[in-house]
Amino acid sequence: MSQVIAPANCRRIPWEGSVDARQTNILPQHPADQAAWIWSDSWNPAHHQVLRFKRRFRVDRAETLVLHLSADQRYQLYLDGRYVACGPDRSDLVHWAVATYELNLAAGEHTLEALVWWLPQQGNYKDPLVVRAPMAQVSWRGGFLLAAEGAWHEQLSTGVADWEAQDLTAAVDPSRFDIYGYLDIGPSFHFRMQSWHEPEAVAVTIVREAVGEGNHHGVLTPGWQLYPTCLPEQQIAYWSGGVIRTARESFDEAVYRESVNPALAEPFDTLLRSGGSVTVDPGKTLELIWDFQEYFCGYPDIQVEGGRGGTLAFDWAEALFYQTEGQASVEGHQVRHFKKNRNAVERTVFLGIGDSWELDGSAGALPALWWRSGRYVRLRIQTATEPLTLTRLGIRETRYPLELEGDFQCSDRLLEQALAPMRRSVQMCAHEQWIDCPYYEQMSYVGDNVTELAVFTLCRDGRLDRRCIELFDWSRNNSNLVAERYPSQQRQESATYAMLYPVLVYDYARWRDDSGLVHACLPGMRALVEQCLTFIKPDGNVGQIPGWPFVDWIPVWDSGCGPGVREGDASLLNLHLIYCLQHYAGLERYYGEAELAGRVERKATALMDATRERFWCESRGLLADDPALRYFSEHAQCLAILTGLFGEPEAQAVFDSWMSQRVELAPASIYFLHYVLETCYRLRRDEPFFKQLDFWKALQAQGFCTMPEAPEPSRSDCHGWGAHPLYHCFASIAGIRPGAFNYQSVRIEPMPGALAQFTLQTPAPAGIIEMAFDAEAGACTLELPVGLEGEFIWGGTTRKLASGHNDISL
Repeated sequence: MSQVIAPANCRRIPWEGSVDARQTNILPQHPADQAAWIWSDSWNPAHHQVLRFKRRFRVDRAETLVLHLSADQRYQLYLDGRYVACGPDRSDLVHWAVATYELNLAAGEHTLEALVWWLPQQGNYKDPLVVRAPMAQVSWRGGFLLAAEGAWHEQLSTGVADWEAQDLTAAVDPSRFDIYGYLDIGPSFHFRMQSWHEPEAVAVTIVREAVGEGNHHGVLTPGWQLYPTCLPEQQIAYWSGGVIRTARESFDEAVYRESVNPALAEPFDTLLRSGGSVTVDPGKTLELIWDFQEYFCGYPDIQVEGGRGGTLAFDWAEALFYQTEGQASVEGHQVRHFKKNRNAVERTVFLGIGDSWELDGSAGALPALWWRSGRYVRLRIQTATEPLTLTRLGIRETRYPLELEGDFQCSDRLLEQALAPMRRSVQMCAHEQWIDCPYYEQMSYVGDNVTELAVFTLCRDGRLDRRCIELFDWSRNNSNLVAERYPSQQRQESATYAMLYPVLVYDYARWRDDSGLVHACLPGMRALVEQCLTFIKPDGNVGQIPGWPFVDWIPVWDSGCGPGVREGDASLLNLHLIYCLQHYAGLERYYGEAELAGRVERKATALMDATRERFWCESRGLLADDPALRYFSEHAQCLAILTGLFGEPEAQAVFDSWMSQRVELAPASIYFLHYVLETCYRLRRDEPFFKQLDFWKALQAQGFCTMPEAPEPSRSDCHGWGAHPLYHCFASIAGIRPGAFNYQSVRIEPMPGALAQFTLQTPAPAGIIEMAFDAEAGACTLELPVGLEGEFIWGGTTRKLASGHNDISL
């Protein structure tokens, strides 16, 4: 049961002005520059703080108000007691996100409330006792900003109007999660509801004055430099459903049994399916495993009555775990638990993350500060001397509001069924930016973004793509390399991922129609490429490079780094730089800088020659990873073919050598299999292409609702890079790709393999492309939107495509 609960009288709107980031906090550019930042005077950078700001006001007649809003670190906005918005969109201090809201208010009394919280950023994330803000949360200090336009500035803007403040810090106790693997999404929260409902009133103080008229001598006001966000509000929807898989009257750690006590489970199942209420008697202990039967990202949405002195805990998990007597390794972490079929409950244990509440007997909704994700919830209820009634049990789903327009259906039912979890993965990894995984990190990585191409084939909304490209452009430091992940409290450097940034922008420039953004990114990209060229040694090969030179997660490599990659003598380093230079040169050439493009192309050619000379193994017909020609990987063969290191006949021979010796090569994992599939399409090798898809076709039978990060043992069960076969259904099987930058034309060259039929709809900037392919009938029909033309390649013959209907004989 899903219900959109976004408020009708408050919506986020785009701000129509523009901001020059070089002038922010020097000259006023945004209406929010006229408001001051406020906080309580008790802020302590070593301690968390939760504040509720409140402003009551009156509207004499129906009126529309425009507000600009931000906070450090997070806010939830309420209008007349109803949740309406959250933010700010994650960014950095030099481009601090400010959102604009339009409020349509009836005459009468109204109340604005902002729940704002701040978490410490100090301490080592490996220390189990340290409570810290999420790694993706950049911060300067605690602060809240609201600016109202026009006549409402005096009545509502912070630093001008008289805002009340309540300190809820004593009501919230954060603590670290205890779960294996790298997890850095912030703490668990324990709420003391009596303190929540009886907060201390505190004085409001201005912590940074308004920019006002600015400084005409070029002196920056310190702190947040406001920058309008391009994103819409995150989706707000109530969901309840699924099924209670098991229930028991204890919190012991014994393994779960699939057998369900109907007396315990059925009232909750009814509440989840059709509403109503459930009452838990005094002195009871109850533990339930709730299976959503789908993957969700959201906040607990629970309403209670009574239950004074009792507790309730809501913990999330992607799957349940089995205990093992030995030790398994996941990303280098030794663990005592592992997953099997994700549908399984029998003989499992629960490991998860979540929040808890100490109840005070009042009626109403329980607060939640941050969203979680997963498929399963462990609900623990313990009552004291009063009964507890649950009148609502669900989640408030949150994610970027992607409208999926693309659809692919085919005669291979297993492949078609595998696409639904891929689409779900795309949705679950779309938030304030494209993120790697919603459960463990909630961070955006360059290389991950490059492989998250499915969105190009699914929707025309490119605002999230644009946001990520902007963020990585802003992440460049004094070396001019983009950060491996961004935003991030602790900068993580990876020159291999930095080399993929031009690929990310290149793909965006082809699939989207947004030359303005690409032009804005070119100066930074030039600096990045010049820095990467300094990695080339006098012998013409790439030497040691900065940071973590990640290539792919495979067990036989050192934390994602192949032979010689860390030391600075590996074909994979050369190939990454060649790939970088080629995509960058393509952008410069298209946007009118032929001389710059020609210079970089010559550098790439010289590096290709050096690569062949140092790493080619004639006896095996393969490119080696190392100059001693001892180690070989699928990764090197992929990138060698994709960069054109070999001409067409030789590339086909290398591919044959690769396939015949595949069991001896370091294998590509889920992330890098995108490049394997791309190589198969480049060479029109349909049999190995479709054979590779067998891995994804088997995942639903293993209980996956979304795509895993890696083959078993996988840390994350929802990872954006795992959905790239969805892109290849449209772009490789159907062969639909932009024929020019800005998708000004389309090029369609199908590679259906043994598929008898497929039909699809996929978006282009001009509109929806429809295609029906029938190999048995020898026919293909295409509908192209008005203004889009192109070509269709089949059997060595190229045919022109016109806007509208096209009938093609195969």
